[in-house]
Amino acid sequence: AAAAAAAAAAAGSPATISIRLSPGKYQERVVVPASLAGLLTVEAAPGVSSAEVVVEHRTTAPYQATFEAETGCTGLTLRNLTVRHSSPSVANNYAVFATAGSSLTLEGCDVSSDTGSGVVGE
Repeated sequence: AAAAAAAAAAAGSPATISIRLSPGKYQERVVVPASLAGLLTVEAAPGVSSAEVVVEHRTTAPYQATFEAETGCTGLTLRNLTVRHSSPSVANNYAVFATAGSSLTLEGCDVSSDTGSGVVGE
C-alpha cells in the first residue's frame, strides 16, 4: 500500500504528500525516488500509535531495505511507524537506508532488523 501510494503520488507531483497508514501490517518494500525530495511523509493515521502500524520486509535477497531513500531524495519523513526487516543475506541488511546524497527524518518510529542494522546512512 505505501509503495503503491508513493509511486502514484510521484506521478501527480503535488506540493507535499502525506501517506497516512491505518492500523495493520504492511508486507512490502518502499523505495522513495529523488523526484519526491522534500515532499513525502509516511505516517500512522491520526490517533494511531506506532505499534499499530507495522511496515515489514522479509526477503532472501541482499540490498533490500524496508524503506530506502534513493540518492538525491532529501526530506523524507517517517513518523509513528514500526519498521521491521529480515534477510538471511549478509549484505546490507537495513530496515531504513538513506543512500549517499539523501536524507530522512524518523519521528516516533520503532525500527529494527532481525539480521542487520535498523537505520543506516551512507
